[in-house]
Amino acid sequence: MAGNSDYGGGTSGGSHGGGGFISDLETEALSWVIAIALVIIMIIYYALIKPIIDKIRGKKPEDEDEETDEVLRMRELRGGSPDGQKLRPIKEYGELDPGFQESALCERLSNLYVQLQTNNLKHIRRRLPMRYYITILVLSLGFLLSGYKQVSDSSAYKTSTQANRSANSDNVHDDGKLTERECRIISRDLNSMEYYGFLLSEYDSPQYIDWHEVFYNGAGLEEVKWTTAVEKAYLEKTGNREVIADLTILDAEDVKDYVKRTTGLPYAKMRNPLDWVYIKKMNIYVFEHGDTNWIECTVLSGYVEDGVYTVRYLHDNWWGDNADCEFEVCFTKNDHDYCFISNTPDLNTKGAGDYIFPDSASRNLKEADLAGLDKETLRIGRNEIYARHGRKFKDSALQSYFNSKSWYYPTDVSDSAIEKSLNQYEKNNIKFIQSYENKAPVSSATGSQSSKSSGSGSQKSASGYTNVELCKMAQDYYKRHYNYRPPIAEVDSTEGDNVTIHLYEDMGDHTATSAWYVIDRKTGRGYDDLFGDKIDLTK
Repeated sequence: MAGNSDYGGGTSGGSHGGGGFISDLETEALSWVIAIALVIIMIIYYALIKPIIDKIRGKKPEDEDEETDEVLRMRELRGGSPDGQKLRPIKEYGELDPGFQESALCERLSNLYVQLQTNNLKHIRRRLPMRYYITILVLSLGFLLSGYKQVSDSSAYKTSTQANRSANSDNVHDDGKLTERECRIISRDLNSMEYYGFLLSEYDSPQYIDWHEVFYNGAGLEEVKWTTAVEKAYLEKTGNREVIADLTILDAEDVKDYVKRTTGLPYAKMRNPLDWVYIKKMNIYVFEHGDTNWIECTVLSGYVEDGVYTVRYLHDNWWGDNADCEFEVCFTKNDHDYCFISNTPDLNTKGAGDYIFPDSASRNLKEADLAGLDKETLRIGRNEIYARHGRKFKDSALQSYFNSKSWYYPTDVSDSAIEKSLNQYEKNNIKFIQSYENKAPVSSATGSQSSKSSGSGSQKSASGYTNVELCKMAQDYYKRHYNYRPPIAEVDSTEGDNVTIHLYEDMGDHTATSAWYVIDRKTGRGYDDLFGDKIDLTK
């Protein structure tokens, strides 16, 4: 698959990813720079240029007053010289002028002091605007430097983003093998609403992608609003009397653009286009359904060659023909989208889905994952982590169990070396499972996987099965018949010995129901309330 240039990338088509964010940063920073530059020009003009122009024109500053009479008299006392003469002691004035009065001199000196203070304040006021200008200038320079740094940071962010998304980024080893961190990022993306649908059909070229599976829940596109007009047009097109479930409504142009972005090919070349109701006058696709097709996957490993990612993964719960196989999905990446090339099963790994905890190496398990499991099942699940690394077991029952799994390849690596090779998730989960294993009920079956391979594993008491046991049995029953385990089982109501159990998945804005079972508490038998079929949870 490596280097297939026919599917190397699609058009960007929209503001997915970080491109628009960078452009906004640069625009904002440039606006700051222009505004600050204008402020600086105004300050320079009024603080420096305008006074020079006024001086050239001979305009007298408004705060420059005529010399007062008191100042002129002082000059006379000093002898008329601008530099003045040394003032005489006050007692000499009485000798020079018999009519000299000391009180009158004090009054004049007081008036002169007040006048001098007034003139000094005027000079201070003349200098104050300049201080304001200098302060504003300093602040403006600070904002200018901040704007420049913002542009630099946005440019650095763009460079960093492009580098992180490139095939030769630091997240990839020199030999092209994806690191654990890169696998986690890709696992998150492939499990997103936008891309999970690409893993629900098998194809060796993008023309054969099943677009019904991809767009089942909208593929992350903005859906067309469900209006009375849309509903009326849909009912007229289908001939139905009413809408009984949810409607997924997509704009046809958005669908075509999405196909182009995620395959590099036009929608017209697709061999499995949408079979939804198409309303031509509104140019929309409409699909009525009340459930979900969302399935999680666990990324196991991957590598990059010539810009093409090849990622090996395992479906956590799937109903497909090769649900128990590992799959390989191939795609390229650009700044905005994944561009898918193929998704094929590795038939040599058939049976690989037969795990108790399929993703114990990629996430921390929760209480819900362990709820209802007996001691023997937990013990096998804990040792399953070691078995993935090829550990040989001294316990013959454990060794026999793992020998039956197609994914198990025993090695001669020492136990201590295997311990060191465990990642942090595996170490955490071993301790977590061990803590539950110590307090879990003893299994009714020994030497093999009990509750997951031999019926429900629950034991009926004299008064019948408990609510917890019935919920667990209902999940196991559904798993055995449909190869999918609904994550939530709740008792909805009870009427005598009859218990109504709701199996569903919480999708956030709605619940996706798998089944409604009405079960007799004493026998474990009952019927499927949706289809009316008789069921026996004990088988």
